[in-house]
Amino acid sequence: MARFRDLITGTPSPVVLSALDLPAENIASPGTNEHLADVVFSDLFPSLADGIHVNRDRALSVSVVAKARNIITAQLARMPITANASGRPHPEPPSWLASMEAGRATSTTMLWLADQLIFHPFAHLIIRDRYATGYPRSFTLADRSRATYDSNGYDLIAYDDAPVKSGDAIRIDSPTSGLLHVARTDIRRALVLTAAAQQAEDNPVPVLNLANDGAETLSAKEVQELLDSWQAARRQRGVSYTPAGIKLEQYGAKSEALLIDGQRRLDIALARHMTVPGWLVDAPVEGSSLNYSNRASRNWELIDLTLAPYMTAIGDRLSLDDVTPHGTTIAFDTDVLVKEDRKTRYDTHKTGIEAGFLTVAEARQIEQLD
Repeated sequence: MARFRDLITGTPSPVVLSALDLPAENIASPGTNEHLADVVFSDLFPSLADGIHVNRDRALSVSVVAKARNIITAQLARMPITANASGRPHPEPPSWLASMEAGRATSTTMLWLADQLIFHPFAHLIIRDRYATGYPRSFTLADRSRATYDSNGYDLIAYDDAPVKSGDAIRIDSPTSGLLHVARTDIRRALVLTAAAQQAEDNPVPVLNLANDGAETLSAKEVQELLDSWQAARRQRGVSYTPAGIKLEQYGAKSEALLIDGQRRLDIALARHMTVPGWLVDAPVEGSSLNYSNRASRNWELIDLTLAPYMTAIGDRLSLDDVTPHGTTIAFDTDVLVKEDRKTRYDTHKTGIEAGFLTVAEARQIEQLD
């Protein structure tokens, strides 16, 4: 029975083994079932997925994760960071608003800071230079692979093997526990499903068995040679030759629907882990009928559901007294995302001017016409 199951399920393709870092061993179904394809897939997830080490690169090989990550980081990076005092623009904002790291625009630093906060529970900015007042002038965004953490796993104590003073390490906590922690099971499942789909493309007929109806018993080597030659012929010509005494048997139903449904469910699950709306990552949600009249409406949803927690985590930490003077507030300017089209803005200004609570000068200042 074990050999029969091994022959049916076969050996994972190189694509599967490469994705999973597993040895080249046969996958055996744990029992018999009329719908053998279902048994194979239900066994596939717990057996193979448990052996995958989930890291950032593997997570980004899942398309829905990559798209959500790219959108979140890009939108956070394109929003300017402002310094305010008593509700007004700060008269002397810190110079790092334009460049937090030497030779790197703040937008780039924010992109990679957001990347770390998506995948991990925290990130660190290391203070590299200070003003005469003691407040930071420039930072270095710590690369986790070059950082050494305290036994608690959170506090940065060294970088590139050089000690880091506790006051120079600014830890920014993620609004989540990090995708690599909270979503590792679904990421593993997505990797296995992707590998299974690629293997299904190589072998479009779901489950085939070459049954020996002859009197002669084939050795294990002869069985392997038969399977290899039969599969090679199918791949090259689309047809194959089955010798006398060998009968082709087909089990189960085609698995395309299973793969598609599984992919859809995992896309939605990973979108939820990343708190992004389904439309953002092209994941269809049954029963959803949201309609948006313009770009700003969609971006407001993106800000409210996805970006705001990251904006708050970063802005609030940079507003603490060890980074900026007391009373200074660091925040993201969302206008670049939600700014209405020019006609709508001008109509709004006109209404405000006619109502008497907005002047022409103020409207011109808002539009940066002066």
